[in-house]
Amino acid sequence: MLDFLRKCVPLEIELAKEGKGQRFFAIDELREVTLVPGLGIRLEGAAHVRWPLLGLHVPVRAKSLVVLLRPEVVIRVGQPSLALSLSVERADIAWSPTLVNDSVVERVNEELLAHRAEVAWDFAKTLSHVFRLPDAVTSAATIGLEVAGGEFTVSEASIEFAVAFRAAVGGRDRG
Repeated sequence: MLDFLRKCVPLEIELAKEGKGQRFFAIDELREVTLVPGLGIRLEGAAHVRWPLLGLHVPVRAKSLVVLLRPEVVIRVGQPSLALSLSVERADIAWSPTLVNDSVVERVNEELLAHRAEVAWDFAKTLSHVFRLPDAVTSAATIGLEVAGGEFTVSEASIEFAVAFRAAVGGRDRG
């Protein structure tokens, strides 16, 4: 998994609508990936952050950054979707006291939440389907599978995604 996630780096996330490059953070190094049971995937590495401070847009280096990638099934437009959201757990910003680090972490998380910086997959749309049966099947015309929900589970050893379906059989017009 570490090799796959390293291919996603650098990962730059814009944190404001005021214009590209004004306020962002970018994970530019990934050192470790850990599965956290019941929560998600913890990523440890380094990043750089650009955040206005006293009217100045100063880039800062987080020599150590810990983020949590949380998978969860959410309802979007009446359908279940798999959403992956990101939150910063800890940051060690170069030349900065812990109080400032904690403040930056809090503000970054607020911006991530406010701007819904997440990836979502409408798996219900992707996996629901009505299969047309061949004419040789005289008792039914279709078999439909519709996603009813899903569950995402993270354990120490695995990531599991279970999908529940409703099934329906469409009859033939006997006319």
